[in-house]
Amino acid sequence: IVKIQEFERPKADTLCYSRFVPERTDDYTWENNRVAFRTYGPTAQKMIEDNIPGGTLSSGIDLWLKKVDYSIIDKWYAGNVKKSGYYHIDHGEGYDPYHVGKSRGTGGIGVWKGDTLLTSKNFTAYRTIAIGPLRTVFELDYEPWSEYGIKETKRISLDLGSNFSKFEISLVAENPVPNYTIGITLHDGKGDIILNDKDGYYGHWEAIDNSFVGEGIILDPQQVQQAFDFRTST
Repeated sequence: IVKIQEFERPKADTLCYSRFVPERTDDYTWENNRVAFRTYGPTAQKMIEDNIPGGTLSSGIDLWLKKVDYSIIDKWYAGNVKKSGYYHIDHGEGYDPYHVGKSRGTGGIGVWKGDTLLTSKNFTAYRTIAIGPLRTVFELDYEPWSEYGIKETKRISLDLGSNFSKFEISLVAENPVPNYTIGITLHDGKGDIILNDKDGYYGHWEAIDNSFVGEGIILDPQQVQQAFDFRTST
């Protein structure tokens, strides 16, 4: 983990915000007045590899459901320190019911080979570039992954008022790569799916508990080879 400098949290009720979260293993979490997301760091990965409870092995993107327009990251994590699983319960501001596991979550990447998705593990370093309040920007690095030796850096930004994070991804491979793949998880294989290669947008609409959630990806259609719906029996 690389810390380049300390940032003071912006003082505003409605804002964009992101930070590294050492008190919850080592998440990196970001939000604005509409949505919140997180992904997972090297300590969470090592816990899984060492069979220590509470770890997470995933480069997928987790989605939190917010009901309020003010910042909730610090409050929810503080609640989780006092009582594990706090943010998985709705206390009136929203909660995290979205399960990522080894999936891509909402917008994680990989390489599709045969009928297998090759992916990176957790991020290994982060750099906070702009904490907010109108835009938050940060970068995540990953160890080289797959047989192709892919070095990956994600620059993620989120603007105030937007439902979409912007991902600018640098990928350098030691060997030729057949494709790069972006995914959205289908929980239990359910939900309505939109695949539009012509215009470069893709969506999933699903019921989670008593709410409905929409996830989407927007791409330059000229970069798209093919979109497909792949479901497994497990």
